[in-house]
Amino acid sequence: MVYLTGAAQRLVTIYSNRFLGSLLSPRQSTRPVPGIPWAADNDCFSQGDKFSPKTYADWLRKCQIYGGKCLFAVLPDVVYRNGNAMVGDPRATLDRSLAALDTLQYLPFRWAFVLQDGAGCDDVPWNRIGAVFIGGSTRFKMGAEARELINIAKGKGLWTHMGRVNSWKRFHLAYSWGLDSVDGTYLRFGPDCNWPRLKRWLALNGQGTLDF
Repeated sequence: MVYLTGAAQRLVTIYSNRFLGSLLSPRQSTRPVPGIPWAADNDCFSQGDKFSPKTYADWLRKCQIYGGKCLFAVLPDVVYRNGNAMVGDPRATLDRSLAALDTLQYLPFRWAFVLQDGAGCDDVPWNRIGAVFIGGSTRFKMGAEARELINIAKGKGLWTHMGRVNSWKRFHLAYSWGLDSVDGTYLRFGPDCNWPRLKRWLALNGQGTLDF
């Protein structure tokens, strides 16, 4: 299972590990590093209604020329903050993702659809994606609904990913579900202390190989 971090790209390079990669987004100035796995985030939470599929597509094209292997690129979702909680809208996310695919589908990326609280099997465009990304609240992320959708995705041969994984409990849950990757900011704060811990988590992968 790959751990993608939004921390500085230099940390991913310094802490060289084949199970460690980068989660990049248009608002960052960093670019993919050849040989290091990465994924593309859409920045929808920070951009809101200003998200532009064309701008996202232009950025993805620029990233391609830097090499490296993109695990997936996240389709636009609809999410907002309600107090301290992140709230997603599964139906609006489906509509926004399908509309964006008209612009994005011609790019050679594995498109990831974001699963939100309340999402059911009929809310996922299975025939137009190559990955699913577990978003939504903590309750949803670690609950039976997300697990069921992940099982469906794995049965279809899709890449499976969980967002905001910053604890051993959540990392181990994702590993036990057989997810292909997770992301988090665990390395951003106190990397010298947290990297040895994260490295022990990644040791769960054993001697297995990754099919990028």
